[in-house]
Amino acid sequence: MSMGKKCIVAALLLVLFSFASKETLLYAQDGANKTDTSLDIQNYRPVPGPGNYLGVQGSDVTPHLQVGFALDVNYMHKPLVLKRESDGFESEAVKYSVTLDFLWSLGIFNIIQFAVALPVVVAQDGEGISMIQEGETLSTTAIRDLRLYLKGRILGSGREGISTKGFGLSLVLGLSVPTGDDDNFAGDSNVTADAPVIVLDWRNNLVRIALNAGLRWRETSSIGKDFKLGHQFLYGIGLGIMPLKQRLLILGEFEGMVGFEKLSEMIQRFPMEARLGFGVAIDRNKDLSVVVGGGMGFGTAPSVPLFRVLGSIRYAPQNRDIDGDGIVDRDDKCPNEKEDKDNFEDEDGCPDIDNDGDGIDDMVDDCPNEPEDIDGYEDEDGCPDVDNDGDGISDEKDKCPNEPEDVDGYEDEDGCPDVDNDRDGILDEKDKCPNE
Repeated sequence: MSMGKKCIVAALLLVLFSFASKETLLYAQDGANKTDTSLDIQNYRPVPGPGNYLGVQGSDVTPHLQVGFALDVNYMHKPLVLKRESDGFESEAVKYSVTLDFLWSLGIFNIIQFAVALPVVVAQDGEGISMIQEGETLSTTAIRDLRLYLKGRILGSGREGISTKGFGLSLVLGLSVPTGDDDNFAGDSNVTADAPVIVLDWRNNLVRIALNAGLRWRETSSIGKDFKLGHQFLYGIGLGIMPLKQRLLILGEFEGMVGFEKLSEMIQRFPMEARLGFGVAIDRNKDLSVVVGGGMGFGTAPSVPLFRVLGSIRYAPQNRDIDGDGIVDRDDKCPNEKEDKDNFEDEDGCPDIDNDGDGIDDMVDDCPNEPEDIDGYEDEDGCPDVDNDGDGISDEKDKCPNEPEDVDGYEDEDGCPDVDNDRDGILDEKDKCPNE
């Protein structure tokens, strides 16, 4: 077996070994190796905007001057359990935590997106570090660090910031401001930066796939005697299936982080989490959706939950234009049929194959905007014939519409030719006195 194959097998074995872990368990002790509470243990960090998965991002950005928003709630179970080294006593530092994320996004020029995430812990329970070292018990509520994002779209096949098929590429810069409660594992003591994060994805009308990779720069925090949480490499992969004309959404993703500290440690010490979600678009334009899901953690690193349950309500304006006729679906009465741009009711988004409604297709209608007068006279050209016989008297007043009036000063107004005005049996053309 080659060295490369051996490395692959070894990596797979390490991943499988990490799956055996059921909760985050770390040793903590008094003295120099105290556990630092000033760090945010929340690894699930949803970002607003179109085309995202659960925690994994897609390359799309919010369309120009459009605003998106979302409300996301997640419950994580036993994300942090500490074990006292002196006697092996286990303490559930964070037994559970329920976080609400308030999310907003704004698009600029269809290539830039600004986003804000305000996470709030609405309920949690645990012993904090009080059972391991001197410190307070865990607060029942807390504020997490405010997150700011700037996304730039580099590659994409769609219009207005949204890709409809093929590859997409974006670059994301994230910043976490230390607004969180640093006594409750809810906030870092200093600014944390996710910079840069590369987002690459591909999609068609049914399937989409995304890869995320980036770096997180953070101040080093100690958890127990043998774990330091500092700079990290971030990665994630997402898969989405969109059946029923993209009305339903099935999402799967895997996210993880590799710490720069003690890179020689076993892989199970790196946070990893797999998630599965289901969504449904509840409005006609498929901009408003409801998503529910869950996940489970792998490894023994701090912040890895035993399991997670989540849900969200998302409004992500996409200016979707499925038929590509330049009219967004929200304004398109026929979103699956292209408008035929012919200056006739082009704003409704529906093709008008017979503008004048005379039963003759516009492609063969010489007068597509004037209905044919079906009267048995040249009806196939699609043009109304108001004076079939061309005698200057309109057909609606012409008693003989297909015979031209002989304009001779005798009953010329009825539209019928009078071949013998005086009715003497001699045709006018031979009658020297046609009216006598």
